[in-house]
Amino acid sequence: EEKISFYILNVGLSEESINNLSAVASQYGRNAFIVDFKDIKGKLGTENVAINSFTIETYTRLFLADAVPETEDRAMWIDGDTAVLGNIHDMYYCDMGNNAIAAVVDQPSFGLDFSRNDAEIGDSPYVAAGMFVANLDVWRKENISQQFIEYFKKRNGQTAFLEQSVMNHVLEGRIHLLDFKYHVITPAFFMTYKTMVKKWGHEYYSKESFVQGKRHPVIVHYAVFRPWKKWCLHPMTKHRSE
Repeated sequence: EEKISFYILNVGLSEESINNLSAVASQYGRNAFIVDFKDIKGKLGTENVAINSFTIETYTRLFLADAVPETEDRAMWIDGDTAVLGNIHDMYYCDMGNNAIAAVVDQPSFGLDFSRNDAEIGDSPYVAAGMFVANLDVWRKENISQQFIEYFKKRNGQTAFLEQSVMNHVLEGRIHLLDFKYHVITPAFFMTYKTMVKKWGHEYYSKESFVQGKRHPVIVHYAVFRPWKKWCLHPMTKHRSE
């Protein structure tokens, strides 16, 4: 069995929440390390930070290499509103080459051109930042986090899709695309393959990969429809409760 450690980037968690998270990790024989990120605005270098409907915590992923010990050469970021339903070994240890991250193309309900324009990346794939595997060797050698900060400042802290657009801009051409099943986001469950390709503007995945990914997702991201809400209409809600 492989050793798995969790690094929880803490901006404002209560002591009770920290204890509860640590207890869950211990229950499964895992380690949970709390990493202090209370000065996230200081790390970003500006008080002018777009948040929209999110919280400041969302920017902590830009400093993933700072949160994980230098002995680790890769790490997986995963948002809290997700469920891992299958084996992620092959995904985690995929051959990223000299790419900075491995991720899945975003699945918005609107056209992806809007996201590309926000990130100023032209026709490149625009990936979702809710789950990705980081090549920490590359992040450290090329000081990727500092590149994030520089672009963030250039945009005066304002992007429509926050840190996600910052990542897509800085890492353009340095992203290894993972199979669709490794990050299936809410809108995809309500779209046909034809509609999804139209939203993407490109056929990033085959129809088989898309269909099988929805039927047997390895990681589900409950964006928009939160499974802890009574009114949740997400087709995979039962897996969150399990």
